[in-house]
Amino acid sequence: MANYTVTNTNDSGEGSLRQAILNANANAGADTITFAGSTFTDSTPDTITLTSGQLSVTDSVTITGTGANLLTINGNNASRVFEFGGGGSKTYNLEGVTITGGNGVGNGTGFGGGINMNDENDTLNIDRTIITGNTANSGGNTGGGLYVGFGTLNLTNSTVSNNTAGFSGGIRLQNVNASLSNVTVSGNSAVNTGGGIGHLATGSGRTSSLSLTNVTIANNSAAFGSALSNISQTGAVSAVTQYNNSIFANNTGSANIGNFGTGTVVQSLGYNISSDGSGNLTATGDLRNTNPLLGSLQNNGGSTPTHALLPGSPAIGAGNTTLTTDQRGITRPQGAFDDIGAFELENAAPTNLVLNLTSIAENSPINTVVGSFVTTDPNGTDIYTYTFVGGASYPDNSLFTIDGSQLKANAVFDFESDNSYTIKVRTTDQNGLFYEKELTINITNVNETPTNLTLNNTNVAENSSVNTIIGTFSTTDPDAGDTFTYSLIPGNGDTDNNAFTIDGNQLKI
Repeated sequence: MANYTVTNTNDSGEGSLRQAILNANANAGADTITFAGSTFTDSTPDTITLTSGQLSVTDSVTITGTGANLLTINGNNASRVFEFGGGGSKTYNLEGVTITGGNGVGNGTGFGGGINMNDENDTLNIDRTIITGNTANSGGNTGGGLYVGFGTLNLTNSTVSNNTAGFSGGIRLQNVNASLSNVTVSGNSAVNTGGGIGHLATGSGRTSSLSLTNVTIANNSAAFGSALSNISQTGAVSAVTQYNNSIFANNTGSANIGNFGTGTVVQSLGYNISSDGSGNLTATGDLRNTNPLLGSLQNNGGSTPTHALLPGSPAIGAGNTTLTTDQRGITRPQGAFDDIGAFELENAAPTNLVLNLTSIAENSPINTVVGSFVTTDPNGTDIYTYTFVGGASYPDNSLFTIDGSQLKANAVFDFESDNSYTIKVRTTDQNGLFYEKELTINITNVNETPTNLTLNNTNVAENSSVNTIIGTFSTTDPDAGDTFTYSLIPGNGDTDNNAFTIDGNQLKI
């Protein structure tokens, strides 16, 4: 195995990418091509513009760019950018580049505007790469960004965007074994079928299979299968597409997923979202006719653009994937569960804390529930732990307890003694990010029973006239400011009630 180093952005000659590929082709066995020297070690993005046709790779090689945001290979709208294929079970690895300006020229032969691999036993692995702004529009051409006919494709952590073709605007997969994971397919268009991806089995006895895991396919267009078309032509055995934890949204011109032909299968393995009802989304965790609330395609971190999940997206925490990172390299999951699609919303600190009820009646017993805590958090589905904070600065904390998400009384409160208490509470998500807030608990007054009744004079002279005032009633009551009504009542000791009357708070004969 040899390593060939690219040191300049020339299209040909010593130190060029084209020369490194020619050297690798001539050296039997798997080689590597890397980019070094002052041209590629700084932070300035570099572009290699092809002026003498496509780059043809015929032997196993790993081409490792400096990053899709730092290295662009441009077909100058005059030729395809890469063609892979040499027969004999070759493996091609391409990573860390942007492929753009490719043009699949030739009516019916210009398959794959950006990249083409058309070999029965070869394998193409593409990682951390952007395939954007390529075309395969002439006649019956197909696969504006990428065409793989036969062989195996593994496309990971990459974006295929804004490519155009007569068929299969973004990606064309034909008689393949293909796997896409952590991939964004966005803004591609096809005149006919497969706006984002066109999957096809064609030829007698042929089969084709496609697996999508945490793929976001959005804003593509085609007359059939605006996001994905799955087609088996006469004579072929089957075209099977399976998807899980993926998003199909906001594609136009037809249903998101189009399926046609004998032996075609589109199968959900669960936890997918579609903005329409296509694609047989009936497995566990599937959401049909649901808006996933996607942001625009843009740089959200990492080297390839993605569609961020907006606050409130039903994709947040609704997935169940085995992938440990998202397209950008962000750890999955950030919350209690994975997010659906290529983008994992990064864990953010809670932004607010409220108590749904903030008052308790006086004299309520210990352990009475005051209210329940509610946390506002961009992640939406985090799990929170609530604790008192503030120490000696918040002595009222000790008068309450927290049980799960409930605040409970730890004392019997008396409105007349104190009717307001201040506590400080922290809400912490499962990843340790937190928010703290002061909360005021109000004590509501309850009408309490009087505790004593007195008459200021209990003697009256004999022969006093009717309506003579004997004395004035006074009531002892925990509630300050209450007014009282007095009355003579029947019962034990009422023998002489008829000899007296009450006028306001005065007892008279």
